[in-house]
Amino acid sequence: MTVYILGAGCSAGAAPDGPGFPLARDFTRRLAEFGQSVQADSPVLKNCVESTVKLLSEESVQTLDGLVARLATEAHDFSNGLTTQQRQAKHRQIEHAKVATAALFMDLERKAKTTGLHRYHNFLDELFGNSTRWPLLSKDSKCSVLTFNYDRLFEMAFISRFRPDTGQYPLYGKSLLNSGLDYVNGSSIDVDPARFAFLKLHGSVGLRARNEDGQTVPTHYTYYYGLPGDDGRPINDERFFAHAKNPNPYERDPEPLIVFPHEKPFVAAGTQTLLAYRNYIEPIWREARRLVAQATEIYAIGYRFAPMDRQDVLGLLRAATKGTRLVIQNRPGTAEEICEYLKSKWFGPEAIALEPEPFPQPF
Repeated sequence: MTVYILGAGCSAGAAPDGPGFPLARDFTRRLAEFGQSVQADSPVLKNCVESTVKLLSEESVQTLDGLVARLATEAHDFSNGLTTQQRQAKHRQIEHAKVATAALFMDLERKAKTTGLHRYHNFLDELFGNSTRWPLLSKDSKCSVLTFNYDRLFEMAFISRFRPDTGQYPLYGKSLLNSGLDYVNGSSIDVDPARFAFLKLHGSVGLRARNEDGQTVPTHYTYYYGLPGDDGRPINDERFFAHAKNPNPYERDPEPLIVFPHEKPFVAAGTQTLLAYRNYIEPIWREARRLVAQATEIYAIGYRFAPMDRQDVLGLLRAATKGTRLVIQNRPGTAEEICEYLKSKWFGPEAIALEPEPFPQPF
């Protein structure tokens, strides 16, 4: 059993007019450029983008993950004297950052599609050979994929190659990507352990979550209409804020199911204000640990083990059994550097009993 872990390096360079999906250090510039393209008739979305860019500058943080970490920490620190309204304002800033991220990535998906997504198609060849008979491949597969990326480039390549009947079977349901979401409006995560699985550990563009306050119904997940890369609707206020002025809590807009690294510890701690994605993140990570525990080899591709979510990934790797092969695939020089850093700081007989080996090859 082989488990592949995909990082941001897999999607960087996937768009034709620049470096593609932005790495963390380039996110602010790319978001600001996107904000200039949002039309004036979508003032709420435009404000989400521009206010997030402004916050990134004011807080002097380089990445969106860093900004959200700071906002979430301040919102939950009850020793700092913030009022309830001030804490709620910080939560709104986080939600605006998620909307801005989702809108930017949906725009980039359309541009990335024109490239042919050759690297992702090559990856599918690596996973499944030349066959396009998905039902058999899914059941016979000896691999699964875990991804930290919000984008849907893997899904776009999958649809292009296998042409699944997404009208009959949900894209993220058991019959197709087996990502735990079998229904368009589902309330539980259910992964078939006997099939190939594609798990999105930090959520995804194209999914939205809403906690049904005061009800026994758990979180709902809704897909945007249309398939990844084929959704021709404008990226505007109507897309994200159709019910913004509706006081009915059951018709308010769900937030994008994007989970920033710093938010996951609040789930583990039982924080009640972040339930919008709790029913997704806990079972998805539990399934990821099960897959890693079964793996005989693990490939970490385009992932740099950045400090923001390093502990989460190391926690996953601790589930691996002794003797599991761990391969770090990245650019020449970077792969070797990551391996040496992991061995010197985190791996060894008293820590994680894996021996990382470099594979100096871009995705």
